[in-house]
Amino acid sequence: MVCASRDGRGCGFVGTVRRGSADRQQAQEAAVNAAGDRNFRVAFDEPVATPNGQGGQLMGWTERLQAYAAIRWLRGSETVIAARLAGRQPAVVTIPASAIARLITTEWRMRDIRSGDEFNIRSMVESDDRADIELTVEKGVAV
Repeated sequence: MVCASRDGRGCGFVGTVRRGSADRQQAQEAAVNAAGDRNFRVAFDEPVATPNGQGGQLMGWTERLQAYAAIRWLRGSETVIAARLAGRQPAVVTIPASAIARLITTEWRMRDIRSGDEFNIRSMVESDDRADIELTVEKGVAV
């Protein structure tokens, strides 16, 4: 795939990689592979408190972000097997980093848009290159 723009920046890749070089080809292949692995559409909801008119508050959820994600189900360790026996399924979810994605906390929840499954977010870590965010989530627990 060869692409170039009038200003010489190419296909949106940052840097001064020349057209047709091995570095550019590796960057394109990495972008295609990363996008190809993200075959789940997920939404992230933030908890919100709404006054109920009687002095109390109703807790609800507001969707803040939708993203394509790669989900890698964990299996093998003793802790993971014990969680699976208890009806919980831990996974690592990779989403593209953005300003909104960096606001996600363990108080939020994640939803699989296609299936409607809800996941409790256990932790969040940025990748070394800060291009992705990896979330440890768990399905089958109270959210």
